[in-house]
Amino acid sequence: MQVIHEDEETRLKLHGNTIAILDEFNELFITNCGWESHTTKERLNALPNVSIRQKNFEWFLNGELWNGKLTKIK
Repeated sequence: MQVIHEDEETRLKLHGNTIAILDEFNELFITNCGWESHTTKERLNALPNVSIRQKNFEWFLNGELWNGKLTKIK
């Protein structure tokens, strides 16, 4: 896992994939990059206002079905 700060953005990388971005406006975006692994879920759940749960092989982000695509966290 790496945390990289570049051009007013902070990126959280896991195995070379950017799974979270904190932009210059302090807005947080997350994605699973197609990896529905325990480790990816654990790292994302450590972020503020992120709660990912899995049920019947589907991921739920803050109670809503989530496809893992880049999503802004409110």
